[in-house]
Amino acid sequence: MHHDKRLRAFIVLGGIAFLALIAYFVAVQVTVRTLWIPTEKKEITVSVGFRRTAFAEREFAGEGDWTMLEKMGWNEEQIRKLWMCKSILIARSFMILTAMGQSR
Repeated sequence: MHHDKRLRAFIVLGGIAFLALIAYFVAVQVTVRTLWIPTEKKEITVSVGFRRTAFAEREFAGEGDWTMLEKMGWNEEQIRKLWMCKSILIARSFMILTAMGQSR
């Protein structure tokens, strides 16, 4: 009986870790962008939000995230002009929480 409880706990924790892994990969696909910076001959990776600001909606209607970042820049100040601060914070927090869930 004691063995059954351990096995059940192991399965539950494994399931939680697996779900966290899937959630992390989804979050990365939705909010992480990698850009090539030709002048510096390197790639950079940034995290963005999932909801655009009114400015971004107006100036970049129909354009993708990569296009916006290429035109505006990839530093934090520009990212906050393009995506709503709350959505950036939620996206980043979600990535951190799901990454932590994998380590258990």
